[in-house]
Amino acid sequence: MTFRSFTLIATVGLLTGTSIAGVSTTVTLDTLSEWTKFASEPGMFPATWTTSIAFENFAVKQPLTQGTISGGLGWSSWTASSSFGSVTEGSGHMSTAKAGAALQFNFGKANTSLGGLHGIGGDFGFIDPNGGYQPGRIEVILSNGFTVIQEFTAKSPFAGFWIIDPDVTISGLRLNPLSSGYAVAVDNLYFGFAGVPAPGALALLGVASAFTVGRRRSTNL
Repeated sequence: MTFRSFTLIATVGLLTGTSIAGVSTTVTLDTLSEWTKFASEPGMFPATWTTSIAFENFAVKQPLTQGTISGGLGWSSWTASSSFGSVTEGSGHMSTAKAGAALQFNFGKANTSLGGLHGIGGDFGFIDPNGGYQPGRIEVILSNGFTVIQEFTAKSPFAGFWIIDPDVTISGLRLNPLSSGYAVAVDNLYFGFAGVPAPGALALLGVASAFTVGRRRSTNL
């Protein structure tokens, strides 16, 4: 398995002189298979912890466009919004209704019996007026006030992150187009949990083992 790690960037803290000492390490991977296998690597999390994954595919009976859209199930919850305008859920994706807007997800607390939200990944697209995929910027917002910032080159539709620090979890995700003419869309979103699960907790994910992707749906109609 190949991966690269980088230091977290404090988008506010560094500008105000906050020390970056003690800031955790994040790992980013560009394939779903490597992201899925990552947390089972020895030494990444405490030996007593279990990892599990949930999957959101934004499949709805009919398209929905509004200021915010929420979903999730027993594993966690999410709310999608746009930096301006509305968001649209339909045809198996979540997108901004207007070009140039950033797409943001805020995550509710995970079911505590599953541990914290330490991993996030997805099939992301920054799309130009001709329908072509372009580079963009991904920001992973953390519980300690720091933000992971990663330029996304669009060479692969998938990008995934794991936060190794047991005391730091993921609270949000922001997708920024690099041009006012680009729209933002997510086809699939993957959630990675790490912690000490309570007996039967993995049943909430609909999985048979710690690293099987559960396809439990959002409660949106």
